[in-house]
Amino acid sequence: MSSDGRSLARLLPGALLLCTFIPGLACRAVTLATKPAEYEVKIDFDGRVRVRDGVELSADIYRPSADGQFPVILTRTPYSKGTERGNRLAAGRYFASHGYVYVAMDVRGRGDSDGVFVPYRNEGPDGFDSIEWCAKQPRSNGKIGTIGSSYLGYDQWLAALQRPPHLSTMIVLVTAPVPFVESPTGLQSPSYLSWYHLLLGRTLHNAAAVDWNALYLHLPLSTMDQAGGFRAPYWQDILNHPGIKSWWEPLIYQNKFDRVTCRSGMSPDGMTTASRGGNELHRDDAERLEAGTPGRTRNF
Repeated sequence: MSSDGRSLARLLPGALLLCTFIPGLACRAVTLATKPAEYEVKIDFDGRVRVRDGVELSADIYRPSADGQFPVILTRTPYSKGTERGNRLAAGRYFASHGYVYVAMDVRGRGDSDGVFVPYRNEGPDGFDSIEWCAKQPRSNGKIGTIGSSYLGYDQWLAALQRPPHLSTMIVLVTAPVPFVESPTGLQSPSYLSWYHLLLGRTLHNAAAVDWNALYLHLPLSTMDQAGGFRAPYWQDILNHPGIKSWWEPLIYQNKFDRVTCRSGMSPDGMTTASRGGNELHRDDAERLEAGTPGRTRNF
């Protein structure tokens, strides 16, 4: 199977769930995966999305080449939407050809977006503003869904906590159920440094340029980035804020599900889904988080 085919195979369960949880969308849950494309696709590159502090984010907009208004699917990535890793081309063409507007956006400070990238810190307000921007576009029918995995799922939760009024559905894949899963002590492991290196600046960096096996043995941790030949400011911030404490609180969504006006559940393949209604997901883990004890949930 081609890479585009594999990408679409992974997306189809999300597409079905998206239809299931947004009443009145322009497709039926059962038929989306098999129904032929209805529309030619038009792509508008580098649409500028101004958020509340004046920073402009970059969005590529895939839309049906037809009159009318359509539901919108938004994905926001730090991996540069035009690169092979961040490429949204196959998904954008697929959804637009089936009656959706698909918006692929570089998060703040990455790719073609302005501002400075600080992992996670701006995703709540930027996500809210991006969702509401989508709702106001002339080809939008006002129903906005978000989709993505890992960081692209995490930023969905942070945006949902802001309660954007036009957010109808979230499709969140492989995002940590509780902070204890990925950072049991509140201090991230040295392997995180490779991720920070990957995302330095605006473009993706070549991980093969660094001997990570040797670097992970370096002490002290505070100079590990410099020993690798680069400086990662966020790595320094993390080392200065060990433990699940107030510095981390804005990034923790797992104890704030009551703020999300969505009903949530788990699909059989380990995909978190949410649609407007109410929230019961991970109540056990939220209680454990409040108590400061690890939950039993594991990342996928």
